[in-house]
Amino acid sequence: SQWFSVLSQVHASTEQEIREMHDEQANPQNAVGTLDVGLIDSVCAADNPDRPNSFVIITANRVLHCNADTPEEMHHWITLLQRSKGDTRVEGQEFIVRGWLHKEVKNNPKMSSLKLKKRWFVLTHNSLDYYKSSEKNALKLGTLVLNSLCSVVPPDEKIFKETGNC
Repeated sequence: SQWFSVLSQVHASTEQEIREMHDEQANPQNAVGTLDVGLIDSVCAADNPDRPNSFVIITANRVLHCNADTPEEMHHWITLLQRSKGDTRVEGQEFIVRGWLHKEVKNNPKMSSLKLKKRWFVLTHNSLDYYKSSEKNALKLGTLVLNSLCSVVPPDEKIFKETGNC
């Protein structure tokens, strides 16, 4: 019934009235919810042929799927939201990507059980640093130095299917 009501209202409206409805809907004061841009971990185009011009906003707690009217508008949103994440430098060093990951840690040195700890990772050209949180002055817990002896390999498909972990 809500859809019918909206369609009836639009059908009976003039171009000017439709434009006013659209502007009212786009007014931030009428928003259903908000998202602090400081909480955005990443923004990227979605690879879904059924939803052209779609992109995702990823935070530590949720993934938001968004659609734009045109590819240009989609890229504009992505650029704006990526820029809002702040500087692309951490401690003076340019980073490639940053975000939440789970680090495996041994629960007890005498046992073989592993525990996953959520950590904020920052990948730079020569290191992978991890922190307790994503806060600006968070305690750095460790650094993995990347050099010519390092390599990146795809996750074990069987383990990923069983646990969802890479």
